[in-house]
Formats: sequence, C-alpha cells, structure tokens
Amino acid sequence: MKTRLLTLLVVLAVWFLGGSRSEQAWGGVVRLEVLSLSDAERLDRFEVQLEELRQQMGIPALSAAIVKDQRLIWAQGFGSADPRRKVEAGPDTPYHLASLTKPIAAVIVMQLVEEGKLGLDDPVSKFGIEIDSPGIVRVRNLLNHTSAGIPGSNFEYDGGRFELLTFVIEQASGRTLRELMHERILEPLALSGTATNPWGSEGFSASLGFVLGDSGTRRVYRELAEPYHLDNRYQPVHGGGYVEAFSAAAGLISTVEDMAAFDIALDQGVLVTPETRALMFSPSTSTLGSKLPYGLGWFVQDYDHTRLLWHYGYWYCASSLILKVPEEDLTLIVLANSEELSRPYKLGHKHTLVLNSPAALAFYETFVFEPGHGIDIPTIDWEAGTPALLEQLKPHVDTPVAEILERELWSYRMLFGATGRLEQAHRLLEIHEEVFPNSYLGRDKVLKALQTEPPQPLTYPGLRHVIIAAACALIFVSMLLLWPAGTLIRHLRARRTGTSFRAPAERNLCRTACGLAILVAVLFLLIFFLAVAHYSTRGTPPVWAGGPPGVKALLALPWVYIVLVSILLALGTVAWRRRAGSPGWRVQLTVIAATSVVCIYLWQQLALLG
Repeated sequence: MKTRLLTLLVVLAVWFLGGSRSEQAWGGVVRLEVLSLSDAERLDRFEVQLEELRQQMGIPALSAAIVKDQRLIWAQGFGSADPRRKVEAGPDTPYHLASLTKPIAAVIVMQLVEEGKLGLDDPVSKFGIEIDSPGIVRVRNLLNHTSAGIPGSNFEYDGGRFELLTFVIEQASGRTLRELMHERILEPLALSGTATNPWGSEGFSASLGFVLGDSGTRRVYRELAEPYHLDNRYQPVHGGGYVEAFSAAAGLISTVEDMAAFDIALDQGVLVTPETRALMFSPSTSTLGSKLPYGLGWFVQDYDHTRLLWHYGYWYCASSLILKVPEEDLTLIVLANSEELSRPYKLGHKHTLVLNSPAALAFYETFVFEPGHGIDIPTIDWEAGTPALLEQLKPHVDTPVAEILERELWSYRMLFGATGRLEQAHRLLEIHEEVFPNSYLGRDKVLKALQTEPPQPLTYPGLRHVIIAAACALIFVSMLLLWPAGTLIRHLRARRTGTSFRAPAERNLCRTACGLAILVAVLFLLIFFLAVAHYSTRGTPPVWAGGPPGVKALLALPWVYIVLVSILLALGTVAWRRRAGSPGWRVQLTVIAATSVVCIYLWQQLALLG
C-alpha cells in the first residue's frame, strides 16, 4: 500500500511539473502580403523596436499582433517561450492574460444585460454581494471601477472589486463563469489557443475536470510560455509557476491570434450589439459630472484628438496590453511572460495615459502619429550619454514631435529605473528638466510621483507547486509525527513492563524533532498572520523579496529547520540499523529526508526567500 501511494505521488509530480512539451517553435510570422509598401516598411521598423524593447525590459518571450480594418495583418513572436528547452515564441504561443480578462468578462456581463437577466443599475446586494459603502453599489460601479468611496463619484482601479462580477454573472445566469466563457466566447469564436485557469469559484473538483478532461485545455497549459520575473539583480529568472485562479478579473490564458479574433468579433457585432459596444467604449461620467478614464471593461482616453481604447494586464510573471484606435480601425495586442510589459508604467492609475508604455507609444508613433501628421519621428538612442542625448533632442524642441519625444523619454526613464539602470534613469530626468523645462509633464505632481522603483515580484504559488507542496507536506508531517509518536509509545511500554529502553540516541532525536516541530508550527503561524495583516491593510499580496532583514531572517528559519530535521532523520535511519527493526520503517525515514530536500526546493521556488 505504501509503495502504491508513493508511486502515485511520483506520477502526479512528474505530470504536473513536467508533462510533454514540444521542442519546436509554435508558429511562424503572420503577415499579409497585400500590405502597401509604407505599411510594410512601418512593420519592419516596429518589429525592430519591439525586439529592442523586449531585450531592454528583460522579457524572455513576447508575442504581438496588429489588426487593421478587422483583419489580422501581422503577428509575430519574439524571444523564447521556454529558454531551457529552446522553444521559440510565436503568434500562437499561449500567455496569461491577467487583467486583460476583464474586457472579455465585461462582454459576458453586457450580453446578460442585453438578455434582460441583469441591469447595470441593479444593486449588487441583489446578487448576494455585501459591500460596506456609504451608498448603494451597483453593477455599473463594479464594471467601471467607481465602487470605492461614494459609489460613482470617483475612478479607482480595483481588480478585487471587479472580481465580484463573477458572482453577479453566476447568480444572474445560473451558470458558472467558466461555463459561460466557453459557451459564449471560446467555442463560438473557435479560440483553440485560449483556456481558463484551473482554479475558480466553483471549486477544485470542477477545475480538476477541466484539467484532466479537455485535451485542448491541457494543450494550452502544456504549451504556455514559461513564467519569468526579474530578481533582485534585475536578471530574468524562472518564476516557478503562475497564479492559477480564475474570475471575471483575471485568469484567462490566450494567444495574440485568439485575442485578435476576439477583437474582430467585438468590432463586427458578433458578441454584442453596436449600441452595447458603443456604451462599453464610452468614458463613464461620475456623479459629480466629470469624465472618467474608464468605460465598461475598457480604459477610454483621448490624446491629440484621437480616441484610445485599451486595457492592460499585470500579474505574477505575466503582463499584457491591448490598444485600439477606432478612428484608424487599428488594434495592437502584446502578451509577455514577465511583469515588465506593465509593471513600471503605473497603467492602472487614473492620471496615467496608455502611452506611458513604450510598446504602446512605439505603436502609436509608427501607425497613428506619423501617417496622420506626415512627419517621421527621429530615432533617439536613449542609452547614450548626456552630450549625445542633448544633441539628438534639442533640434526637435520646437517641432510637432517634441511632445512625443518627451513622452518617449518619460517611458524610457521608468523602464531604466525598473530594470536597475538607475544612473541612466536619473540622467534622463536631468535631461528632461533641461530640454523640456516648461512641460506640463514635468510640472504635474502626479506624473512626477511615478518615480522609478526596484522590481518587487509578487509571490503567488502555482497550482503545480501547491499540489506537490501539499503532497510533500503530507508525507513529511505524517512521518514526522509517526516517528516520535512510535518512539514515545515504545518508551512508555518499556516503563510499564519494567524493561529498559535501549535507544537513548533515538529518544534524544525524538525530543529534538518534537521541539523543532513546535517551533516551526509557531513560525508558520506567525508568517501567516503577518501575510494576513499585510493584505488587510494594503490590499495587495505580501512581497517578501527585498524586505527588511528581520523578515528575511524569519523566512529563512523554516529552511534551516528542514535542513536540521533532514540531518536528524538521516542519523536516526543509520542508528536504527543497529537494532532489529522493520526495513520498511527505515525506508520511511529516508523518504522524510528526501521529502525535506523537495520542500527546500519548493520553498525557494515560491520566492519566499527573495
């Protein structure tokens, strides 16, 4: 029985951690041959820009697509979706969408509105959602991020509040969000490269059914770009696993090709009526009469008399962006297997323009600004020294491209700061003050507050690691308890029968292990309460990496504990060989020691030690 259990655990571990993965690239470049020469030349330049940005941001894999006139005209992958296996990124490489799930979930909400199953002005309490608020929180307030404070008065991007739409959808429809996502979006649009995350509001059993029962879903999971983030030395390192929850706020996995198909279907009126789409794409108005930067599931902003519809995603080891320019019938989609496409640019802030993102700005410059103004924007080497940069910038101070170049400087300053090039970021700030002294960007206190910051990777475990950690912990804890318990029973039996207990070394090991067990239990409880306190006060997951020395020391203690217990168990196994005993019991002790090593690996993979 024990052998069968161990074999099952090993099989599960191999399946979840590894699986079979193709050694070849997913696909090649998608590029229509009917493009004009000017469009083809712009695409050539844009490809170079994206690859340079990918390298500068430290992103291992990035895929992008452009839709024009409701056709996919270009899609391409950059870098490696799995550097360890040399799998190239392609147009059909799956990535985590993170918050780019929100515009898709918003479509399902609006479909239910069209069907009369819910209303935008319905109180969320109607669906069993209780929110402590000075006013009535309505479905509309969750959709346009105006539920904080007095409902409808102010925009404050809040993924946690948007997530509550999951329950609104499920109560109004009588179906789970996962089922509706498949029936209303994935299957009608034939999005074969898209899947929902394994976990969801309906619980583990339903989620496991999707994992084990759907070959298309398993393929998406298997071919998903490997997760990466920047470490404290600003180098891309494997993240260990993705966040694998699913809700209206986040949790879809997709490709740029599938997202292009969704974009086309939305524009063609396949998913919602043109009137509903116009409502989603219109900026919300606060109860005070001011225009807000968000519609229903979409950011809505105007720049240089041009409407920009967009959304971004930012999760552990994942970031994404979609930018629509309706006047030009243009859409950009970019997906990455690192946070760096979104993290440095504060894209969820109510005063942040999407053009803070260097990828969005490069697209806007190349396909909107230059054709619209008939002006070529000069290429600036932002990594050059101060004299060279001043020489490149000053001739353009009083030209129509000045503001665009200033925004480019601003985005590169944040990029350099977030990737550890603080000296270069500071240099760009000084150059900005010299070249653009009277700019509103420099005077705006909110924008100036968007300073550079060191990377702070989120610390979510993935489903694979949760399952393996749970299995290892079960073995470890059970054996750890059975061993001293068995020793104690034999000791008490020897005392009762008047015989001598002939294993003093074992008895001492038992006492030591019990003391360490109590210590680690208290320690883990302390860490748990610290995490809860952090989340309740800040509303964000605790970031352990780069924390104060006391926190790092606290988190290092379980690692020391596991090492010590491994040594004790190894000594106990050797000592046990001196007396008659079950060989199976010695095997169990060895399993504990081996499991301890796995626990050390998992602890590091979960990024709790920074």
